[in-house]
Amino acid sequence: MDDFVRNHDLVDGTLHHAVAYVDRVLSVRAMRKHTDHELRLLAAPTIFVSAKYEDGQRTLAKLDPDKISWYVGGSATREEVLDVERRMVVALGYQLGGPTAHTFVSRFTKHAQGEEELKIQRMAHRLADESLRNYACLGHLPSVVASSAIFLARSALLNLPDVPAWSSEIQELTGYDVTNLAGCLHAMRPVAHL
Repeated sequence: MDDFVRNHDLVDGTLHHAVAYVDRVLSVRAMRKHTDHELRLLAAPTIFVSAKYEDGQRTLAKLDPDKISWYVGGSATREEVLDVERRMVVALGYQLGGPTAHTFVSRFTKHAQGEEELKIQRMAHRLADESLRNYACLGHLPSVVASSAIFLARSALLNLPDVPAWSSEIQELTGYDVTNLAGCLHAMRPVAHL
């Protein structure tokens, strides 16, 4: 899914929503088979729906059901892709919004100013993206993953002894003390290479 999002230059946040959609669909509807084809046939339309949700018309200029069927390996038809998309949206109860770790990183860093803070924001987004590949991060709330990503980014990029990686202002903004993030931080450290 990550390669597909990158290859088609889809907007930030698309992958996070797509992964959330797959998780939500599989929690309410079991797959008949767990083959690579079936998983791709679910994943590709979730990316398409997520990209449309995130970027609307620009996505439609980049993708269509024929390109989505190609991602499935060329073995799916346009009609199959559209059918899976319809069934997926119904399984989601037409609720396509919802916060993701990407959403929370953006919210928690929306007032970032200056080169150092923008570097922290970019690194936190990358770490949140990497958390999607880390099974140990799946059990944590998106806000915890985002807060942990910000903490790790600040720890890696702020090499000033008088500037803490976590402050009372950040704690108030996120709602988390560092001790609340311990489990997620432990899971994310290998991804952050710290």
